[in-house]
Amino acid sequence: LGLKIIHSILNNHIDVFLSHKIFLISNSTNERTKLIDAVRNYLLLTIFKNSVYRIDKVFEITLNIFFIMVINLRAVFKQEISLIISEVYFNLVLISSSTKFQKDEFLRFIYRIGNDPRCLIEFYINYDCDASYPNIVERITNYLVKTENLHYRESLQRQRTANSNSDAFHYDTSALNCIVGMLRSLATWATKATISPKARNSSISSTANGYNRK
Repeated sequence: LGLKIIHSILNNHIDVFLSHKIFLISNSTNERTKLIDAVRNYLLLTIFKNSVYRIDKVFEITLNIFFIMVINLRAVFKQEISLIISEVYFNLVLISSSTKFQKDEFLRFIYRIGNDPRCLIEFYINYDCDASYPNIVERITNYLVKTENLHYRESLQRQRTANSNSDAFHYDTSALNCIVGMLRSLATWATKATISPKARNSSISSTANGYNRK
């Protein structure tokens, strides 16, 4: 219940946490603290503590809370996000004792990030292009390729036994979907980057004229 409340608050009121006008004022020192800084340690503790739980619902909600942090608060939690992805979630899904549900949810998390062009590009610039941080996008790509290759071979073996609904085939498909989503995001970002300001303004002007005619 506590995790659901945290998720609901962040999901519905993220603008409050991003505001530069909202502060908590200390009664003793009158020191002003931004709301996001006031809850920083509690939010991180919640994620670190619950991200390794084997209870499906706990793991799912915790990962969804972390996703909100990645999408909306990555500028504030740059260092913490790299640590959580590389040291917590990657280590978790790569061990043999990780559950199918945990692997499924992590692939879904990667898929959602990979389909956000801005998030994907900022991950690459802020982590892979910064020598002081782990190469997050590279690690994600390697994980997807290894997952696809490993489970593709396993799926072929299981198909020979007429078991086409195997977990291996499922993981293979999910990994491929993530890779396709990342490539699509890169293509979208590259297309936007190659549009000249003049062409962009012309397109906007044409669209505005179309609305005016209507």
